[in-house]
Amino acid sequence: LPLSRPPYIIMLTGRRERSDVLTGFRVGVNNYLAKPFDPDDLLERVGIGIRSVAAMQRQLPATGPQRLIAGIRLLEPLGRGASSVVYKGRREADGQMVAVKLLDVARHDQQHDMFQRRFLREISLAGQVQHEHVVSVLDAGHEADTAYIVMEFVDGNSLGTIIDTNGPCTQEVVLPLARQLAGGLQAIHGRGLIHRDIKPDNLLIDSDGDLKIADLGLARQIEQPDLQRLTAHGATVGTPLYMAPETIRDVTSAGPPADVYSYGACLYCALTGHPPFRASTPYEAMMAHLEQTPPPLRTASPETNPDLAKLIDACLAKKPEQRPDLNEITTRLDDGSSGSRPRSGLLAAVTQATRSLARRLSSNGSE
Repeated sequence: LPLSRPPYIIMLTGRRERSDVLTGFRVGVNNYLAKPFDPDDLLERVGIGIRSVAAMQRQLPATGPQRLIAGIRLLEPLGRGASSVVYKGRREADGQMVAVKLLDVARHDQQHDMFQRRFLREISLAGQVQHEHVVSVLDAGHEADTAYIVMEFVDGNSLGTIIDTNGPCTQEVVLPLARQLAGGLQAIHGRGLIHRDIKPDNLLIDSDGDLKIADLGLARQIEQPDLQRLTAHGATVGTPLYMAPETIRDVTSAGPPADVYSYGACLYCALTGHPPFRASTPYEAMMAHLEQTPPPLRTASPETNPDLAKLIDACLAKKPEQRPDLNEITTRLDDGSSGSRPRSGLLAAVTQATRSLARRLSSNGSE
């Protein structure tokens, strides 16, 4: 469980002997499950872990003075990526709330140079995009041997959190999100960039119901000859559940259609409550994107408008040239609806998600 320090560890093991289990506990395992296992048993143990972590956090002593960087007081962490940590921060000069992304040097000592180059490249690329549906970069630099990016703070939830908490979204909720996401991607592509990691957790929805694309950390310029110098040979880039087939085969060949594929995968997830392919490992997910055709959207979500379902299915075509471009997507979205921006459903979903999370945390704390 990522929010705990130290982490709460559940061991999945094929070794059932008592001595094996005791060895696991001696090296720091908190709970265990023997293979083969029932998924419901794993979910139950995860629930136990959440309650345990909540209890431990209530018992933690108050932290010392909060860190100050670039005139910003770092508050609670908002999330952690492969090479960085994002904090909520308050600017001392005017009290404005911001998000601060710090390079996580401690976790990558041996690969520090590569991560540093990627981090600095993200600063450069993200600063090129100014759009209402893309998280803005406000400042960047180095301080005390730490690279940082200061971004606008989005007061809301990610689409991933809303889906996880609330289940599938209605078509009335998804349509304005689809337009806004297409607009943000057009701005990114218009600067000669590809995002390469469009997924529900990178789509932030604020309290006004507006979507903003976050995390350009994997973005690259459409024509960038030195990409391989920043990408390990044979490595894939992106999130397997939403990754385009061509990105899996060869990251250097991925162009704007790769973001369109991920766009379709995110909308598919929003309407059904799950990604186009269900997979238990990254390898299974990647093989599914390469070799399988996802179930038609209307099969998983029969109430979805046929035109919208057809558009999303088209975005998930295996061949990049068979996918619609963002201009066609925007036109088809506008032609297929009244053009109004129904916000009430979205705001209700965001509000309900927030309240559900609050109830869940409260429940965890009382159990």
